[in-house]
Amino acid sequence: MPEAAAPPRGKQASGRGFGPPVWPNSRRAPERLRRVSLRAAITDAVDHRRAIVLAPFAVLAGIALYRAVPAEPNSFAAAATVVAGLLLVWLARHRYAGVRAAALLTCMLVGFAWPAISAAVWGTHMVTYPGVAVVEGIVADTAWSSSDRQVLFLNRKSDDTDGRLDGVRKLRVTVAGADPVTVGSFVRIRLRYFPVPGPVAPGAYDAQLHGYFDGIGAYASALDPPEVLARGQGIRTAFDALRTTIKQRIEFHLTGSGAAIAKALIIGDQGAVSDEDRDALAKAGLAHVIAISGLHLTLVAGGVFVSLRLLLALSPLSFHWPIKAVAAGTAIFVTFFYLMISAGSIATIRATIMLTLVFLAVMLGRRALTMRNVSIAALIVIAMSPMDSFRPGFQLSFAAVVGLVGCYEALRDRRPADAVTHPAWRYVGGLVFTSLVAGIATAPFAAYHFQQFAPLGVVGNLLAVPLVGMLILPAGFMAVLLMPFGGEGVPLAAMGWGIERVLAIAYWVSAHSGAFTRSPVYGSGTLALVGIGLAWFAFLRHPLRFVGPVLALAAFVTLGPKPEALLIVSDSTKAVAVRYEDGMRLVGSNRSSFTVRAWSDRYGIPLGDLPAIGQCDDMGCAVSLQTQVLGIAEDYAAAAEECFEAGILIARRGAPPTCAAKWVITGADLDRYGVHVISGAWEAPVLEVGMPDTGRPWR
Repeated sequence: MPEAAAPPRGKQASGRGFGPPVWPNSRRAPERLRRVSLRAAITDAVDHRRAIVLAPFAVLAGIALYRAVPAEPNSFAAAATVVAGLLLVWLARHRYAGVRAAALLTCMLVGFAWPAISAAVWGTHMVTYPGVAVVEGIVADTAWSSSDRQVLFLNRKSDDTDGRLDGVRKLRVTVAGADPVTVGSFVRIRLRYFPVPGPVAPGAYDAQLHGYFDGIGAYASALDPPEVLARGQGIRTAFDALRTTIKQRIEFHLTGSGAAIAKALIIGDQGAVSDEDRDALAKAGLAHVIAISGLHLTLVAGGVFVSLRLLLALSPLSFHWPIKAVAAGTAIFVTFFYLMISAGSIATIRATIMLTLVFLAVMLGRRALTMRNVSIAALIVIAMSPMDSFRPGFQLSFAAVVGLVGCYEALRDRRPADAVTHPAWRYVGGLVFTSLVAGIATAPFAAYHFQQFAPLGVVGNLLAVPLVGMLILPAGFMAVLLMPFGGEGVPLAAMGWGIERVLAIAYWVSAHSGAFTRSPVYGSGTLALVGIGLAWFAFLRHPLRFVGPVLALAAFVTLGPKPEALLIVSDSTKAVAVRYEDGMRLVGSNRSSFTVRAWSDRYGIPLGDLPAIGQCDDMGCAVSLQTQVLGIAEDYAAAAEECFEAGILIARRGAPPTCAAKWVITGADLDRYGVHVISGAWEAPVLEVGMPDTGRPWR
């Protein structure tokens, strides 16, 4: 019989008859194959088993839905929806497209159910009133809020209070001026506790939400040094003691900003980094330098992998050992060691999982850097702590990795096989390309969370990252290795010199960034558009993948900004800021506080540096605005008087029900709904509150 003819290009057999068109790696592909429809691009992605890439996005959509519902879902009902989704997958198992759609729906249901189940299992009672207690418990974790203030996360065991701490699983205790306490120690502390604070502005970081899922039901300050009843034991205690030793050795050899950033890079302790240094690094696009993430782990573990592989290749062991697998296994060990001494932030955990998958793929002879590995790493991080997906660290890290892997996929597919480039140009080009892609991918999330852009971030990274990769991190790694022998002085000195150069670059770049580093306040709903664009980009393989992010960024910039704030009223302090003739000004007093500093950073106005406004006395304040009067009443009688004059009244002790003021904000409203913000125009103002979800357990 004659031999069967080969199917034409683009018609390879697949499980459904015809495969997707091939736009392949060569620029010689026919023009008709490069101009394909969106349907063909989606078919190609599905046939290349890219549906798993959408799984973390579906789970995140379910978590966002859980966060948006007004009341807490029943955990059993949420679990039942997951079972229903699995049943739907089983029913659609014979349909090629149906089973994938059902699987993604099930992933979304899992995302909706998992926080509800986590809340039922790991949630805690939230303290509503302050008090004083003597508490005994085991130190679950430690951190440093400054160079001399240690933060203990205490698993509460007993106390002598009147029961207001009953049901509280963990307390966040700040201890000042005492000897460091290691993880696992059983301690007794006399402390003053108070409720976990709410957001300082609508859409800002929500400590109550994250505290509830972390088991933290109250914040506290130690009134006396902790009394250690029993020392901790185990691997976590040993690593915490090692972190303390490394911290002390760094402080012995380095001072100032050099010591602060060296501690941030080696053990993840950012407590001593000054606000000025943080601001300069952020404006220069170098904020990632002091946050241990994929860059640091890749440089350290990758350096170990390359160095060890080279040494083994030059030794007689290369004839007997699989040196590539041995080097990859050693790199995995170094990655986990770095994770253990660096306090394990979300970015560090994600990078550890990602690098472990990469090195495992190297050991097995598979392609290491793929979007599937990114999806698996994201799913593992989300499963460990679902509500961490609302933290800036997770969003910035996930967006940067998706952007980088996707762009390198596109670059790899279109790069000619015979292309030869000088190593120096490849390094510089890769650095510029990586900085540009990561900067664009993370820009919407940085603008939303920090109201900040880094317009010259590529310049900052091009100048500073070589110092970090070639000098600072290798010197820090050598310092840790030599600390048991007392030989860390020289590497730490070199590390400190490199940090000074990086700071000089950061201050120079930030000084030339001008007024372009500030961004407006963006609404949370626009992040959903960015997430859809990121999912589009991650899923497709064709150049059409770039259409989604471009449209999402355009929508974010044009539709995302909120109207200007006209009035901000704090719930936890008496701070009130109002838009006056020359911008936002504080009413009554310009006393600086954490809330005032947070407002200044969020709205881009130095509130604490401007003189306060208003005619004030012991009864309250009054401010004449463009079209009306703002009144602040400290008691009920003053509120009754201001009701006839003020258009907007802040009545801390309540107001008469017949008050004629257009807007009345009472102390009870502030206690229940948190900070109040009036924005837009005085003729048609819009009210936002910091805690609209009053029916949720973390409130």
